[in-house]
Amino acid sequence: MPTSVRQQLRLACPTIVDETIGDLALDVPSPEPLALHLPAAISIGSVSKSVWGGLRLGWIRALPSLLERLERARPTTDLGTPVVEQLSTAVLLNEHQTRRPDTLQQLRSQRDALRQALAEHLPDIHALQPAGGVRLWATFPGPVSSRLAAMPPDHGVTIAA
Repeated sequence: MPTSVRQQLRLACPTIVDETIGDLALDVPSPEPLALHLPAAISIGSVSKSVWGGLRLGWIRALPSLLERLERARPTTDLGTPVVEQLSTAVLLNEHQTRRPDTLQQLRSQRDALRQALAEHLPDIHALQPAGGVRLWATFPGPVSSRLAAMPPDHGVTIAA
């Protein structure tokens, strides 16, 4: 969502924005947090996508009153708190070491290889170059999603129809 749109948002409902892949903008600058323009927004983030998949940690940015309610409710559902991982992540965040240019370059190369393979082997499928993200949206020449989803398990892959 462009900054100009974010600046104009005036939402009367609770708004939750998933910013877990915000650091993985491949061809455009990373978007600024929505909370910058909509302070009541509830933002969720993670380091598992942008730093390392083994760090299964996330966070919530919200108004203090909501965070206090979540903090009181958490012990009833929490299975454990990975203290070492939290401390490691705090250091990475505090030292601004979560930006990974090498990872972004690798993701760009992989995306480009996928688009090239689609063009070469499946020329009837049209896949636009995404405006920055790590997703690839493909348009098929007909309604094939159910048949397509049924084939990959034979090859050890699962996709949604």
